[in-house]
Amino acid sequence: MQIPVFTVDAFTNRPFSGNPAAVCLLENDLDEDLHQKIATEMNLSETAFIRKLKPGDDFTKSSCFGLRWFTPANEVPLCGHATLASAAVLFHVQKNTNPVLTFVTLSGELKARQVKDHIVLDLPLYTAYPQDLKEVEELIKAAVGDMIVQDVRYSPDMKKLLVRLSDTYERHQEKYSIIDIGKQIQKREAASDMKTCKSSHLDSGVESDTQCRSGAGCVMKCSSERMENAAKRRLAANARERRRMQGLNTAFDRLRKVVPQWGQDKKLSKYETLQMALSYIMALTRILAEAERYSSEREWISLHCEHFHADSYHHYPAQKPAVNSDPYAQRVFSYHPEHFQIAN
Repeated sequence: MQIPVFTVDAFTNRPFSGNPAAVCLLENDLDEDLHQKIATEMNLSETAFIRKLKPGDDFTKSSCFGLRWFTPANEVPLCGHATLASAAVLFHVQKNTNPVLTFVTLSGELKARQVKDHIVLDLPLYTAYPQDLKEVEELIKAAVGDMIVQDVRYSPDMKKLLVRLSDTYERHQEKYSIIDIGKQIQKREAASDMKTCKSSHLDSGVESDTQCRSGAGCVMKCSSERMENAAKRRLAANARERRRMQGLNTAFDRLRKVVPQWGQDKKLSKYETLQMALSYIMALTRILAEAERYSSEREWISLHCEHFHADSYHHYPAQKPAVNSDPYAQRVFSYHPEHFQIAN
């Protein structure tokens, strides 16, 4: 049996970039273990398997297919970029003529449609809830090492743990290894047994390097204490970094409310916010220095002339103001406009 296999780079228009996924076209169902073996052999983050739902279906004419995703370690209930890659194979390689394709998956029906030169997916929205970092600390360390974690959330519908790293990190090019959840759970249980065994040794007065006789087969070592201390320091560092980043983001959010904005549809970056705030401060400094220079209270001059009636204006030609004219007007209009108006 021959199975057509395609490697598709999603989210890009250039080869060898974007997010790659393997796509397999199945005429008939495969054995369960064969799906996993193919995904392991492809060794990409996900391998998608498109299968026909009925004997008379055709990859060119049919509009509904089955779709499954496998990582090199296990099957997953949803994968966005592999779904996009699957739709691209059907639309562009198999020349499927339908405007909308429906995929029957473990996450329900997913739809893909062509919009000009692009493919649009309709994906389900699942809620992710905050997760206690201490409960998944070892799992996160196995995934990202000593990188600073800013937030952790868990989606019970997807059974996915979402780990947000500190904003100070840039995208990493290195490939992370697949994490065996079962082994991580076994390690946690073994560590729990070791702590219990250590406690019983201390209570009975047995030396810490004595072989455990409780049946667990563990040898007590002082390295466990060092590991616990290192974990505490790492948690403290993560907490400090989270507080620092939260304080920094809060400060910039408040600053954005003070400085003038460039339209409601554009949020200033941190650099743009600092530039705008600096210009704003310099302008206010000039105004205050001018008032202090003349030592008199002045009525603010509004340049938004549409707020006043036409008969309230004095019209000035394009000439240098007289010596006895308003010095504030000289200050503001140090250039020579073609003509301008100042309200009374």
